[in-house]
Amino acid sequence: MKLIAIDMDGTLLNSQNYITNKQLNFLEKLDTKKDFHLVLTTGRPLKGVINMIPEKIKQNLYIIGLNGSIIVDPKMNTTKSYSLNLLEFMEIQQFAKRINVDVAVLDSKEFYTTAEKTTNLMKYDAGLNKMEMKEIKLENIKNLDIIAKVLLFFQPERMKEVTNMIPQQFFRQFSIVFSQPYLIEFLPQGIDKGSSILSLAKQLKIDEKDIVVIGDGLNDLPMIKIAGVSIGMKNSVPEVLNSVDYVTLSNDEDGVQYAIEKFILKNS
Repeated sequence: MKLIAIDMDGTLLNSQNYITNKQLNFLEKLDTKKDFHLVLTTGRPLKGVINMIPEKIKQNLYIIGLNGSIIVDPKMNTTKSYSLNLLEFMEIQQFAKRINVDVAVLDSKEFYTTAEKTTNLMKYDAGLNKMEMKEIKLENIKNLDIIAKVLLFFQPERMKEVTNMIPQQFFRQFSIVFSQPYLIEFLPQGIDKGSSILSLAKQLKIDEKDIVVIGDGLNDLPMIKIAGVSIGMKNSVPEVLNSVDYVTLSNDEDGVQYAIEKFILKNS
């Protein structure tokens, strides 16, 4: 195995939203340069990853952020990014206004909202990434370096209603990700964790059969489908548990370390 891609929330992070010292020490000791490339794949923006990872680990780490919209090398240089265009953003914004939900947008660095007032759900989600939600006027969206993804925020009980109201052409026009019970993400068409892992693997001259992925959520399914070996957390959603090759311990039991030791290092 030459590339190990690990999801963060619900996988590397425990239910208290941090990486245990045991797993940090384990990742530090992995000789990633010699044996394989370590990749964090997450829906989080870059800041929401960097703030949680010690410098020693970052030196050998690739990051696929924003559910595939950005790829960053160990020197923290962006090697690839994908963006929605302004017209696509406005289509989503108008749809959100029509169904009365709030909108947030992420570029490569920051978290913005076009809402008149930042809601508690938005503050909560930004807080998970150790970021602040900034307000932005619609006319200033064009000044962002990229429109990596657009998020619709609503109360969890509206999930089914909002999902059913999404225009059918949106499913052909965008990659749509259901990552949290209170939001829906819109990314450039064809962009997800799986497509960006394949792009990075091609750059590193790594075959698909040499890719291992570890995840727990619906947004991990695209990378599970392309992996040579797929591992799900015990706390995964049923769709993941039904799709992976192996199941490891939960995110509260240092399941990532257990998976790498049992299914990768033991067989290498």
